[in-house]
Amino acid sequence: MSAPTWYGPNRLRSGTVSAGSTVATFPLSRLWDGFAALLWEGTGPIVLDQGATVLDYDAAIFGAGHNLGGATLTVTTDDNPGFSSPTTLGSAVAPTATAFAIACPGTVERYSAVSISGGPATMQLGELFLAPSVTAPRPPTLASAPNRVPNYVSQDSEAGVWLATIRGLPRWTADWIIPLFPRTLRTSFLAFWDAVDAGGQACFLMDDEDTLRFVQVVDMKFSGGPMPQNYEGHFTQREALA
Repeated sequence: MSAPTWYGPNRLRSGTVSAGSTVATFPLSRLWDGFAALLWEGTGPIVLDQGATVLDYDAAIFGAGHNLGGATLTVTTDDNPGFSSPTTLGSAVAPTATAFAIACPGTVERYSAVSISGGPATMQLGELFLAPSVTAPRPPTLASAPNRVPNYVSQDSEAGVWLATIRGLPRWTADWIIPLFPRTLRTSFLAFWDAVDAGGQACFLMDDEDTLRFVQVVDMKFSGGPMPQNYEGHFTQREALA
């Protein structure tokens, strides 16, 4: 088991985003709209202009359902829109269809670009995150294993008939207990919680089984731990499939 990592908020939501081209019926805003199943279609590079206030990020995350398998994705940054002296933050070959992350250590400047080589003529991608991360100090306790939550709307009729409309596949969910948070890390997690609107924005999570998931953090709270200045974290999250 691994210590889980949460990624958010998405810097694309607070900057100005452009692309080489965009298919009119698959708008660029789908890259940060929070709906994983709605795809953007177009050509790269995808460029983020953060303006005068540059916010850091340490990963680029590509949602599942893309057509980038086998292509090389590269994240660069520069202080000018022409990228005359770019710094490469990270690069990776995309897997087939599944979500993946590119670590982006280094100093982020005003402009960031995601470029593609060896890929399809027209890119298809749902969510693209350029986001900072927060990592728990250790894996969840063994008593807090993941489960499945149903995804339907239902009611009992007065005659006792069960009426249900299935909205989608059962979703991954987890209620985690993670002990021994120092105060500084607790502060970082509360800042993350605020930045994703207390769960109002979906985010990405690398879970304790090293699976990258698009999730809603339903609840996050801390209680006193076994030692002074240490806390126990309680996290509830469920997968966002669409």
